[in-house]
Amino acid sequence: MKKLVKYLHPFVKNLYPAMGVSFGLQITAQIISLALVPLFYQKVIDSLDPKFIDNPDIYKYVFILIGMFTIVSISHRVSGYVSIWLQQKFMRILNKDVFEKFIKKDYHFYLDNFSGSLVAKFSKFKVMVFSSIISRLDTAIH
Repeated sequence: MKKLVKYLHPFVKNLYPAMGVSFGLQITAQIISLALVPLFYQKVIDSLDPKFIDNPDIYKYVFILIGMFTIVSISHRVSGYVSIWLQQKFMRILNKDVFEKFIKKDYHFYLDNFSGSLVAKFSKFKVMVFSSIISRLDTAIH
C-alpha cells in the first residue's frame, strides 16, 4: 500500500481540497442525522405531552427538523457529486500517466508484448488501483 500511495501522491495532491470537502460534507451529514435529529425528535415528542397544550415550541422544533433533513440531503447530494467528479478526474489522471509511460517505451517492448496483453495489464492496473483506494476510503469512513 505504501508503494501505491507514493506512486499516487503526485497525481492526487491537487485533489485533496475536493476530498476534504466531500469528507467534511459526509461528516456533517452523519453528525446531524445520528446526533441532532434524534434529539429534536425527542423535543417534538415531549412537546406533544398534554400538559404542554398549545406549546409554540413544537413548531420551532418541527421547522428545525425540516431544516436538518434538508441540510443532510443537500450534504449527501453534493458529497456524491464531488466524489463522482473526483473519481472521474483521478481516472483521467491515471489513464494519462499510464498512457504516457506506454508511449515512452521502445520499439522492442512492443515486439515482445502482445497489444491485447498490454491492454489487459493496463485495465487490471486501473481496476486494482481504483478498488484499493475505494476500499481504503470505505474503511476510513465506516
